[in-house]
Amino acid sequence: MRSGNLPVRYGIDNDAPITFLTAGVSPSDTSIPVDNLQEFTDAGTLFIDNEIIKYTGRSVTDGPGNFTGCTRAATLNQYLQGNNISCTAGAAATHASNTGIIEISNTCSPTLSHWGSALVMDGGFDKDRGYLFTHKNSHNTSGDKISTTPITSFAIRLAPSVSNSSVGRLGAKDLLNRSQMLLEQATLALSRGSSSSGEVVVEGILNPGNFSDATWSSFNSTADGGQPSFAQYADKGDITWTNGTYAHPGEVVFAFVANASRADALVTTLELDQLKQMDGAPIGGDFMFPDGPDILCVNVFCKSGDVKGTVMLRWSEAQA
Repeated sequence: MRSGNLPVRYGIDNDAPITFLTAGVSPSDTSIPVDNLQEFTDAGTLFIDNEIIKYTGRSVTDGPGNFTGCTRAATLNQYLQGNNISCTAGAAATHASNTGIIEISNTCSPTLSHWGSALVMDGGFDKDRGYLFTHKNSHNTSGDKISTTPITSFAIRLAPSVSNSSVGRLGAKDLLNRSQMLLEQATLALSRGSSSSGEVVVEGILNPGNFSDATWSSFNSTADGGQPSFAQYADKGDITWTNGTYAHPGEVVFAFVANASRADALVTTLELDQLKQMDGAPIGGDFMFPDGPDILCVNVFCKSGDVKGTVMLRWSEAQA
């Protein structure tokens, strides 16, 4: 157990297999002698000094042996940040005994249920005071009313990087965002519906299973109140799905109901401060956990009829 004023972050290491040469190799060698083959795949791609080498077999599956069927000065084709990338390195070269080797074709990633960090402090946890950030989206036009077909009003996430709160691919940034998003409230404000308008359901969908991509916007613009937030949002028209037209679970982390036909139920608020926090990925990324930050999508729909309304989310941000 760790004590004192120290942050404790839980996660899983995602390291590629490593070993080292047991003898020197020349630029023409197609068999590579190494100390241990146990953790390597049967075929893959290695990086030695500044050379990429593909291999098609292992002489043994446990202990010292050789990588066989080696192609020298090879290329590595990898899907990275939304694109298929062909990576090259140096020419075939001589490598000395005891030189380190890493398998760079390792593409597995652990799946884990996470919610970031815990803090052990003698006696408890003191929450820092800060901003209450907000984002809202209104559905008040004839083609954008809340109806019986669910819509994703907006999606929200922590920015992958904190570089000037700017939006862009993570590879162009220099500092991962280690903040936490602490949800505070979800509010639905409705116009008085017709007699046929029944309950309106609001759902929070975490890391939707059909998320494809989004055009993210930051909160520090004048239009968004110049909020000094490290989060980003994407409204309904800025999100694309692999299937369907709205967010599918994922996890449903909250839901509540308002009534569009009752004057005393036109503004409904759900307190969210008991929910676990939203985090960025431990090893970075620009997609969705575990390859990027948690993404929360807010769905809204009527049980019957249609109605105009505005969905609002409030949250705070803290350092881990």
